[in-house]
Amino acid sequence: DTKIDICSDSLSALANLQSIILSEPLAILISNLLSKSSKDIQFVWIPGHCNIKGNEKADEAARNAIMSPNSELIPFSSLVDIKRNINKYCVEWWNTKWHNTTETKLREIKHFVELWPKYTDLNRKNEVILNRLRIGHTKFTHGHLMAKTDPPLCPTCNINYSIKHIIVHCPNFNAARRDFNIPDNLYDAIGPFSNWRNTILYLKEIELYNSI
Repeated sequence: DTKIDICSDSLSALANLQSIILSEPLAILISNLLSKSSKDIQFVWIPGHCNIKGNEKADEAARNAIMSPNSELIPFSSLVDIKRNINKYCVEWWNTKWHNTTETKLREIKHFVELWPKYTDLNRKNEVILNRLRIGHTKFTHGHLMAKTDPPLCPTCNINYSIKHIIVHCPNFNAARRDFNIPDNLYDAIGPFSNWRNTILYLKEIELYNSI
């Protein structure tokens, strides 16, 4: 029989094969094979396989064909696939390097290298304050470097002020922490999925908002 029907549930793949201008290298290869074939080959779109008895049989037949020793596997990837795999590898490598990093304060509040989430209700001033808190450099804790003076000292704890000390540890601010439900660690207080609004209100309560 010289007539062959090839069924697929990938409408985008079939549309690409029908396109006058083929953009995918694999589609070009398939088109060339079709033009050289003496058989009457038609593609049929079947919308979805799930819970349809006949289509599930088609899925099983396709899997068996892949496992057949008579099947010819074409070691071919499209540019889209190659870019996706390269990006995936780079992100995984970057995450591994990031997890092994111990020399940055940001690592404590950002466990992965993915982009920070977007906050639609975050204005410019609060965004700057939040970013300064996350990198650990603020006017209050590091302004002495520009002024060439001694770093600010916590009078109660007798240690230099730091963002972690202000947000998490200093007993002077315990009441304010309770009032605004500030977590006992920086990741939950100013990390990617923190309630940054409470942290901003907390800074205003302890009168450090304008010093960040």
